[in-house]
Amino acid sequence: MSHRARRSLGFLRRYGAAVPMMVILALLLVTGTAAASPRDTQQSNTIRIQYYPGVMASLPSIAAQELGIYRRNNLNVELVPIPTAPEALAAIASGSVDLMGFTGGGAMVANSRGLNMRAVAGMVGTQIYSVLGQKSLPAGQAFPANVRAMRGKKIGLASRGADNELVMRTLLQLAGLNADRDVSFVALGPTTSQYAAWGAGLVDYLITVEPTTSLLTKRLGKANIVMDLRKPSRDHPFSPWLGQALFARADTIENRKPEFNRLRNAIAQTVKYMSQPANQKRLAPIVKTKLMNFPLRFLRNTLQDNRTIWSSKISCAQIQAVGDWVSQTGIIPSDKVQSCAQFVWQPAR
Repeated sequence: MSHRARRSLGFLRRYGAAVPMMVILALLLVTGTAAASPRDTQQSNTIRIQYYPGVMASLPSIAAQELGIYRRNNLNVELVPIPTAPEALAAIASGSVDLMGFTGGGAMVANSRGLNMRAVAGMVGTQIYSVLGQKSLPAGQAFPANVRAMRGKKIGLASRGADNELVMRTLLQLAGLNADRDVSFVALGPTTSQYAAWGAGLVDYLITVEPTTSLLTKRLGKANIVMDLRKPSRDHPFSPWLGQALFARADTIENRKPEFNRLRNAIAQTVKYMSQPANQKRLAPIVKTKLMNFPLRFLRNTLQDNRTIWSSKISCAQIQAVGDWVSQTGIIPSDKVQSCAQFVWQPAR
């Protein structure tokens, strides 16, 4: 991160221009009560893993099932589709799922409100979001001018109060905008709803994930990339980063350590397979039938473009960056930031 960005984050921390508490309350509502009363951790032969329909970051969880990797690791896995992170948090808090896919930043915020999750296996080793702009808007501007151009505009996202909004608010604040006065946020729901809303011009900008980014920019040609946060840059604090991992409540892990160790190994084997160029053709039909019904050629190209983002390893440098972000922007108090040892189950060092 550049000196300019670090100085801006320091200003936010010092003078209170942080993400408003009302945004964090969306996570508090789904985590606080259930975390105070852990569920009955009865032994079960089935591990229930949440995934996001239509979201590429969930692919390792699904590919491991379709490729038989869970079975080879003596695991019985049930995949549970839940479209948004707040809903998934509610499910893991209540015990209706055992693991959920989540970003490092979102998980640390949820833990600061009492959920007590641990990262079990990495899936995406970069930030997952891109910010898109309508074709009718100016393109090609550098940061911060590209974000300042959002003044008075509508920004679409999957859901309010979740990780995507926290990331977008950080970009706005670093560019000198007030996220509550200068822009309007519009919750569009999951990726399938985002396509229709974008085509209808309901929003001017969109913070989203793959394959929506590739669909709107490359296949349909209806959007420009304003910022690609998957790429390291001096203009944002999201590198190194834990973009997506499987998280479980600590009490669930404690009661199922052997299974979760095999699960971690299964995800590592799956990610290694997914990273090989020769395997993209076999992965594309899995994506088409289980995640999104798009043409196979488009899916193969999108998989190839994103081949380097997959990583099962979780480093302490990633967790340090996440902790710096949530504390320096005031998203959570500094005394609530977790260390690598607290945040990751058996962390890679």
